[in-house]
Amino acid sequence: GEKEMLRRLLIVVIAATAHALPSCVDCPEYVRASAADKQQVCWNRMVQSEYQGGYSNAWPGLSGKYALLTESMNEPFDRFSDEMPADRVKVIHTLGGVAKVKFVADGNTKYTGMLKGSDYGFARLSLAGPPGSGSPFFPGMAIKFLRDSTYSANVITMFKSDGQADNYNFFENQMKSWLSEGE
Repeated sequence: GEKEMLRRLLIVVIAATAHALPSCVDCPEYVRASAADKQQVCWNRMVQSEYQGGYSNAWPGLSGKYALLTESMNEPFDRFSDEMPADRVKVIHTLGGVAKVKFVADGNTKYTGMLKGSDYGFARLSLAGPPGSGSPFFPGMAIKFLRDSTYSANVITMFKSDGQADNYNFFENQMKSWLSEGE
């Protein structure tokens, strides 16, 4: 009767006004989205792509390391996207842990942009190679702050280009976004 008709009308109204998230990341709809929506889209994709097969088997083998010679190392720094291209081989910092983050700046900050604060972001902590493999311990961190209607603000950091020897304390050394030659 009348109650059923009202219930169906309410469902139609809710469905018509429901907020649809962008279905892509490398597209204009995503760039125009709010930071909150972008975080939800990216997080949903990260959760769906959880590592399969265990941690120790996911590092690239010798053939993957040859990609260092063929893959541009500039792309992660120069690309305007919140998603890595599907055909790109991730040779270093292959595995990492990601967390949603919020940056709360001092209320009296004179800074603007991402240093003024951000409610929506991600931090990814990773190692350049497998720990205990005879290579130095090589921590790195990427921080991404999502912004409304524009591209994200990103920072990629590490301690030194040759790691920190056999020191396994991830946060022992101050990470930098710019390394001098030989660092």
